[in-house]
Amino acid sequence: MSETRRPLAAANWKMHLLRAEARAFCESLRAAPPTPGADAAIFPSYPLLGTVTEALAGSEIEVGGQDLHPEDQGAHTGDVSGAQLVDAGCRWVLVGHSERRRDHGEDDALVARKLAAAVRHGLRPILCVGETRDERRAGETFAVLERQLSVALEGARGRPLPLEGQGDGGTGVKNDPGRGSGGGRQRATPAGAG
Repeated sequence: MSETRRPLAAANWKMHLLRAEARAFCESLRAAPPTPGADAAIFPSYPLLGTVTEALAGSEIEVGGQDLHPEDQGAHTGDVSGAQLVDAGCRWVLVGHSERRRDHGEDDALVARKLAAAVRHGLRPILCVGETRDERRAGETFAVLERQLSVALEGARGRPLPLEGQGDGGTGVKNDPGRGSGGGRQRATPAGAG
C-alpha cells in the first residue's frame, strides 16, 4: 500500500462544449506537456464521452462520467449506469455533486447508493460533499460534512471502498460547498479556510 497520494487535476465540463470543440480542446491538452506526479481527468457531458475518449486514447489523461445511476440497468430514462460508463472508456465518476443535489433533489441515501454502484463497477468515484450557503451561515458546515460522509460510507459498507493511496484506484473526496459550483456562493477566504 502506497502512502503517497498523487494530486488529481480534474475538469468537470458540466453542460458545455459540442463535439468539434471537445475534440479541439483534447488535441490542445495532448500537445501540452504532462504534469509530473499528477493525474488528470476530464468529465465531459455524456454525449461527448465517445469523442473525448477517442481523442485522448493513448494519453495519460483519463475520462470520467459526471454521474451514474445506482442500478445496473433498467427503465431509467436519461440516466447512465456504471457499466455503460466503463464501456464508454471512463475510469472515474463524480458522485453527489452539489448541482445534482440542488437541481435533482439527490439526498445522502441516493448518493450512498451511487457510490456503491461506482465501486461495484470498478470506477474511481469522486465523492462530492459540501454545505449550502445557509448551512454555512448557521455554523452547520462540519455537521453537514460529517453526515454526508457517514451516510455515503455506510452505504458502501460491506463493499471494498479503496481510498486514494490504496493500490490502484481509490475514492476521492471533493469539498463542493454552496450547492451550485460558482452559482451565488460566497468566495472562499483564507480566514474561512482556517
